[in-house]
Amino acid sequence: MPPPVPPQGETGTDDHRKPPSCFEPTLDYVVVKIPRWAFDKFPETDSTLTTRMKSVGEVMAMGRSFKEALQKALRSLETGRYGLGSDGRREEECHSDILLARLSKPNPDRIFFIKKALEMGMTVEEIGELTGIDPWFLFQIKELVDFERSFEAVTIQDMEPCHLREAKRQGYSDHQVAWLCGATEVEVREKRGELRIRPTYKMIDTCAGEFQSETPYFYSTYEEESDEVPSLTGRKAITLGAGPNRIGQGIEFDYACVQASFALKELGWETIMVNCNPETVSTDYDTSDRLYFEPLTYEDVVNILEAEKPDGLIIQLGGQTPLKLARRLSQAGAKILGTSAEKIDLAEDRERFRALLEQLQIPQSPSGTAASLEEAVKVAAQVGYPVLVRPSYVLGGQAMRIVYDRESLERYISSAVEASGEHTVLIDKFLEGAIEVDVDALADGENVFIGGIMEHIEEAGIHSGDSACVIPPYSLGEEIIEKIKNYTCLLAKVLEVVGLVNIQFAVKDEMIYVLEANPRASRTVPFVSKATGIPLARLAAQVMVGKKLKEFGLEGVSRKGFYAVKEAVLPFRNFPDTDTVLGPEMRSTGEVMGIDESFGRAFAKAQLAAGVRLPHKGNIFISVCNRDKRAVILIAKRLQEMGFKIVATRGTGEVLQASGVEWARVAKSREGRPNVLDMIKNGDIDLIINTPRGRGSRTDGYYMRTASVVHGVPCITTNLLDQIPADQTGRPSSLLRQLLRIQFPGREHSPHGPQAANVPGQSSGIYSLYGQDMVLVQKTLQGGLRSPVAIRRGALADHQTRDERGSGLHVLTVDSVVTDLWISQGHDLAAIGGISENFLVASHGGIQNYLSITPPGGTTALALEIGTILQRQKGFPRTTPPPPLTRMPPT
Repeated sequence: MPPPVPPQGETGTDDHRKPPSCFEPTLDYVVVKIPRWAFDKFPETDSTLTTRMKSVGEVMAMGRSFKEALQKALRSLETGRYGLGSDGRREEECHSDILLARLSKPNPDRIFFIKKALEMGMTVEEIGELTGIDPWFLFQIKELVDFERSFEAVTIQDMEPCHLREAKRQGYSDHQVAWLCGATEVEVREKRGELRIRPTYKMIDTCAGEFQSETPYFYSTYEEESDEVPSLTGRKAITLGAGPNRIGQGIEFDYACVQASFALKELGWETIMVNCNPETVSTDYDTSDRLYFEPLTYEDVVNILEAEKPDGLIIQLGGQTPLKLARRLSQAGAKILGTSAEKIDLAEDRERFRALLEQLQIPQSPSGTAASLEEAVKVAAQVGYPVLVRPSYVLGGQAMRIVYDRESLERYISSAVEASGEHTVLIDKFLEGAIEVDVDALADGENVFIGGIMEHIEEAGIHSGDSACVIPPYSLGEEIIEKIKNYTCLLAKVLEVVGLVNIQFAVKDEMIYVLEANPRASRTVPFVSKATGIPLARLAAQVMVGKKLKEFGLEGVSRKGFYAVKEAVLPFRNFPDTDTVLGPEMRSTGEVMGIDESFGRAFAKAQLAAGVRLPHKGNIFISVCNRDKRAVILIAKRLQEMGFKIVATRGTGEVLQASGVEWARVAKSREGRPNVLDMIKNGDIDLIINTPRGRGSRTDGYYMRTASVVHGVPCITTNLLDQIPADQTGRPSSLLRQLLRIQFPGREHSPHGPQAANVPGQSSGIYSLYGQDMVLVQKTLQGGLRSPVAIRRGALADHQTRDERGSGLHVLTVDSVVTDLWISQGHDLAAIGGISENFLVASHGGIQNYLSITPPGGTTALALEIGTILQRQKGFPRTTPPPPLTRMPPT
């Protein structure tokens, strides 16, 4: 008899091949969902839970009882808890007044304080009066408290089988049982094995037992037998998911897990997913052949491995959660697909990886490792402040800090040591002013494919998850890129990577430093895959089960003809008391992507997608630290040319005034009223540029930046020259024009003021200028030059044009803005082959606003301000009328 067909107009269930939607599932289980909070990332924010959402993710757990599901959900959160207390992490000792305050206000830890109150003798009625929580739930927690008293004077050796089985039925993990009876987790597991107390797996039956469910997924409990389900007959692979979404580990890793499941299905493998996050695609019923809704702990994963006996286990796609289990799972006999647990540990352990780089003679910043405060202070003194403190085996920059003195180091080192667990903490010299680069690569143990090279737009010291980045790099020379590729291939081969690897670099003074290598999927894999059209996670899964890179035909893959920019989405509106200054610890909760043929427009699209709305008129407040005061001059000039009014504090304003920038002074918050906070509150400030450095300017800046969040004023906290590049140049005026065109079509402000640019015809192309009346300034170099920086050679590569007018300066402009320049000698323009071969190119006096060109052995330099509009300007007087501009074919 064929299966029943739903009546006309009636919708079938997801299990549409069988019953109609009037069927109900068998509800013989309890589900508990708990939010995941991240107040450790926002310590200034009040952790009281209100009508404003503050969670960043959630977990879901199933059990036969509420107590079992609750304890499983709490250990699924990955907050260091193994259930509802009794895990060695005691709540702080507090007297009755503090406890009452903890109970009366909703907060993430209140459930643990409810248990503590019950242990201290408070009644269910008293707690219910304070919390407003239904007494039924409080009685469930009280039953757990009463049950734990049965462990008094009980050891693991004399524990009765019924006692241990009841503990497991109430959701207690092996870790909790070990703590309650003074044993180790291994001893408890061995005891369960002796007594044959093993988990059983129950299926979520969507068909109420009337039909065989086609969409089964499972949860564990402790009963007599598991549900009967059809066995998987083919080769089986288990993929460990990423657990709850949280800052540092979110949907990006779930994307990789899902892509792997699809890829293995196509190869004929049976796929099994283990995860506890109800928000993700990986826990959809039809993503894998079988789904286990279980916590991602060692105990729970090993139980599933023993039940399923898979042919392989994939751990490198779910972020740091499964990676932390790699070594123990390997020791337990799990066959890990892809990069081995030993090589993962070699890369993740800071001390071992530092030794590897020394052996390979790959540059790294001066560093050392420490396991205590005393060792950390010693290492920091050796390498010199500022230093970057980095724990091992963490994701999202957890507990990472840039510290500028011993006092700060002493304040932060304890949290770093705690985050590292049994591993050491790396303390390395912080490379201020460096360019950070991310590389995602795919390897099969023999060959390496570079998936994408991403240049960070923010300054060094900003976590890669919070920094905007671009594919392809917009300012790195070919030599730098080739060296980065070589280092990537070398490390991937030495680490014997099979699958994905992410390597982070820092480029400073033409030197390339390796920061870290992660033999796993990174959070940028989805971005790189969508920017390049190459499904890295899918290919990685195939490589893990034996495919070779040469089978994918990747050798001929070339870069697309556009720029792709990734920008972070930051949650400061939900955390209004938090300082918006970014650092090495990640705080973003999402990301967006912008694509365009122009770098500036791609960046602009990403900013708009992320919710950044830059003003098109009004007042811009500028207050920067001493290090950025000279660099901000060009920014202020450009903004003033666009019609903005500059408001500044005294220190920054005096620097701007000395450079001819008109400004209005405003008091700091502690200098009286009215001050900058009043202007922000009154809507008189439309954009804030504030770059604190260390501890110096953060006192006043903190209140200003938090006020900007509350009142919706855009606030830029990194060096604007680095943060908002445009087109090929990195000049902010061009980017702002791009933003204005997108935001306010038909209402564009001219960045040049009332006069149009003095450029005939179109405003993009290559122009040649000659004679003494070029837009040039002759300067004498007086030492202190920074290391030479190379001008891109792409502008010259395809030009064989003969220049009949002799030597001259040639300028490449984009949208009337100078973006590149070179000097030709004689007649053959191509003979130069790139300016860096015959001329020293450097930043004069440490100011990045100018590029100086000096002939070999010469003392006179010609300097052209990058970003200069080709028209008469202040600062560039002409004694004779300007010569005609000879336009050459555009590149």
